[in-house]
Amino acid sequence: MKKERRDKMKKVIMAFFFCLLFSVSVQAKDVLPTNKTTASEGCTFVGVEGEYITDAQNALKRINEIRYEACEEGVWKMDIYGKPTTEKLTLSDYKPIKWSSALEYIARIRAAEATVVLAHERPNNENFFTSTLTSNGQKSYSENLAWNGGKSMLSGIEQWYKEKSDWVNKTGKTTGHYTSMINPDYNYVAVATFYNPDAAYKNATSAEFSYKKGLDETMNEMAGECIQTLEVKDSYLSLKLPVNNTSIKAGENTQAQANAVITNPSAIMHGETCEASLIGDITWTSSNKQVATVDKDGKITGIDYGTATITAKSGTLSQTITVNVTTHAWDTGKVTTPPKCEEKGVKTYTCTKCGATKTEAVEATGHQHTEIRNAKEAKCETAGYTGDTYCTDCNKKLKEGKEIEATGHQKTEVRGAKEATCEKAGYTGDTYCLKCEKKISTGTEIAKKPHTWNAGKVTTAPQCEKEGVKTYICTKCGATKTEAVEATGHQHTEIRNAKEAECETTGYTGDTYCTDCNKKLKEGVVIELTGHQNIEVRDAVEATCKKAGYTGDIYCLKCGKQISTGIEIPAKAHSWGTGKITKPASYTKTGIKTYTCKICGTKRTEAINKIPMPRVGTVYTIAGNQYRITKAGAEVSLIKTNAKAKSINIPATIKANGITYKVTTIAAKAFKQNKKLQSVTVGANVKSISNNAFFKCPSLKTVNLKTVLLTSKTASKKAFKGANKKLVIKVPKKVKKSYKKIFKGLKVK
Repeated sequence: MKKERRDKMKKVIMAFFFCLLFSVSVQAKDVLPTNKTTASEGCTFVGVEGEYITDAQNALKRINEIRYEACEEGVWKMDIYGKPTTEKLTLSDYKPIKWSSALEYIARIRAAEATVVLAHERPNNENFFTSTLTSNGQKSYSENLAWNGGKSMLSGIEQWYKEKSDWVNKTGKTTGHYTSMINPDYNYVAVATFYNPDAAYKNATSAEFSYKKGLDETMNEMAGECIQTLEVKDSYLSLKLPVNNTSIKAGENTQAQANAVITNPSAIMHGETCEASLIGDITWTSSNKQVATVDKDGKITGIDYGTATITAKSGTLSQTITVNVTTHAWDTGKVTTPPKCEEKGVKTYTCTKCGATKTEAVEATGHQHTEIRNAKEAKCETAGYTGDTYCTDCNKKLKEGKEIEATGHQKTEVRGAKEATCEKAGYTGDTYCLKCEKKISTGTEIAKKPHTWNAGKVTTAPQCEKEGVKTYICTKCGATKTEAVEATGHQHTEIRNAKEAECETTGYTGDTYCTDCNKKLKEGVVIELTGHQNIEVRDAVEATCKKAGYTGDIYCLKCGKQISTGIEIPAKAHSWGTGKITKPASYTKTGIKTYTCKICGTKRTEAINKIPMPRVGTVYTIAGNQYRITKAGAEVSLIKTNAKAKSINIPATIKANGITYKVTTIAAKAFKQNKKLQSVTVGANVKSISNNAFFKCPSLKTVNLKTVLLTSKTASKKAFKGANKKLVIKVPKKVKKSYKKIFKGLKVK
């Protein structure tokens, strides 16, 4: 009984210890699931990046040291409410607490959840002590939570241990964390630490306790960086939509990144936020694709001048940003201030869409038009002057001239030159300056040249077996030389006297002759008869399911001769295949399966048995309410309703899997403790309403009974035990008198 009372208390124990906050860069590794595979209504799965810190062996050792110390020093025992008694622990009370694999799974999830909600409350708004968080059928019966900024599992245990002095001295302050560790009734514990670098308190340590026996003691000790999936209530979530640049040009890109933001709902640290990654798909849209587009990964591309709203949506979450595409459509511009030689000008551009203007400098022209003054030409043996450079636009002297060295005899010509030939020497000639007519050098003799032969020409053509002659001429002096041209050989041949071989007669390859000299070069040979090589089958008939066939006669395609006679082929059997369901079976009627012969198309059918009716006890969920079959194919009982609904209509019938059932009974506790329920309509086929059907429905004010089938044996006011005192039961007029007796003490209209 002591343990049962303790279960009902499940006190909320919290400790907050403020430590230095560290910033840690986390690279997400594996995505770890939470205890649910489908998010509850009004909730969304998000991923919190962090790191599991583990030191399980030392954590278990430290808790057992604290338990032993409490028994050795004789600290106060506790009552079922966690208050100190007048008795003290002794060494006979000490027993080492053990590690639980199931509790470790719960502790890991709770440690991650505690970084975003600083309370014994889950991010999905479940109270931890009444939640569905279990492992292998086990749950936690007490929970310690600690928050700090370090990367240690033991630091949380030491935070709980600091409550020892208040427990020993009975100060009345929070001591539940310490007493959970020393409580001899607890046989199992598990501790987990999750480090979330984006949380207000980065380290959250959870310890889960159980008084059960015989649990699995395996230490899984999961550690390392990860993304832990959390189920978070939608009202705690918002969407953050950072973007690299909200003002871009046409053709440019900018990247948006959608992240979830969890707002801490707990009283302490209320409003603090923590970023999380989105687990589900993100949908991106643009309000004006003519201005900007966005792809499935959030990349935004500028299209044309204007403004577009970019929306990111994931589940019920959405966020928008405004992107401005700022590129103006500038004209070609106009020079409004002309540039000068050494002064810049101004060019003005006007946007053809909005009329905005911009200017840019026009580079100074520079001294584009110049002339040389005071120049003096240099001569062969006397110096000259380059002249000074002046700008003809502004008359500025730009550059001083330089003295020009005497040119020397630059322009010369050769006189008295004579070209050497194949038969006579030549002369290089004497060199004279053309400018001053001075003889600069005397020439030398040039030796005679070798013959330069042309490509040659065949003057006597070669024959098949006789050489020809090729004659070459010197292109300089006309001298000639000859060389032999090889005989051509028999280059052009033909086959004569050839005869093709036939199916039953020989042929002849033919003799080879040279067509140039008519010489017989090679004798032919006899070609063996070909035989009947190309044949075809004629008059063949394929066998069917009803008639015999014929293989056909074989003929030679070349000579037309019949080579062989065919034989008869026996008729075939039907080939039915696997068949096709042409009329599906139902709960009330048999079906039909039709088979078609693949060869001749003949059909046959066979019956398909009816589908068995769902058995009594089968449960269906329809419109959030649960119904159990009480009579196969005919009747159901309402056994559970939507706990969040304010108004519920119990229909006369429901339809499940194609079968219509009458709703004839409302089971006990069908509406139990539905605190939001205000009105109920009961269908016309209900014959029985069990006691406590509407147990503790404090907001229920109206019940509209459309049924006239209730009797004092099948319904009573006990069905509405704990309902609102102002409850009104509306009934059909013809049964109002009898129903007032049935629901005596309740208001019946």
